[in-house]
Amino acid sequence: DDDVFDDAWMHLSLRRKRRWKRGDYKLGEMPTVLIDGMNVAMARVPEYVTDAAEKKSLALEGLASCLDYFRVRSVATKVFAPRGFVEGHRPEIEPLERAGVLFSTPGGLDDHFLLQHADERGSFVVSNDRFNDHIRDRGYSKRWLDFHRIPFMFNPEFSPEPDAVVRLFSGNEMPGQARRLGSGTTTTTTTTTTTAAAKKNDNHK
Repeated sequence: DDDVFDDAWMHLSLRRKRRWKRGDYKLGEMPTVLIDGMNVAMARVPEYVTDAAEKKSLALEGLASCLDYFRVRSVATKVFAPRGFVEGHRPEIEPLERAGVLFSTPGGLDDHFLLQHADERGSFVVSNDRFNDHIRDRGYSKRWLDFHRIPFMFNPEFSPEPDAVVRLFSGNEMPGQARRLGSGTTTTTTTTTTTAAAKKNDNHK
């Protein structure tokens, strides 16, 4: 983890480095990171673990490790997780809800809310999900998602992919929206207008 952080540190501006050394940064001043809660938590549970209590303990441990990684680096976080996952990990997970860090979503729609929030705020997303279904079916930009997604592993502590950490702490923002809404409508309108103009020209020949 220290090597990853040192790599990101090299890309910070001098002004940010000075503020960081003085401890001036507060939660929320660095880019907000959205955590794909169930994806992160379950990545900490090895396939060979079959005991339900141990699975629950490891899942919560993984989520806590991820949150701690960003907390000590003054990065604000929000966790999105399906309601079923949240209910299945009570009461241990309740402090995150009371702190306004964890947000439960309708079952099966956690990715929808996660990506919408990221698009609206330019946030980074911690997840090993490549969101290919959202690229294919919902018009999300693969390039935007590749820039804003932070893959990770556990070894056994949370360890994000180094290049993604550099992008997060560099302060550079990729221009453009995650989702190109209405692109199909625009194309249809343009085609219809062009066709109509062509017919009008034919009538005047």
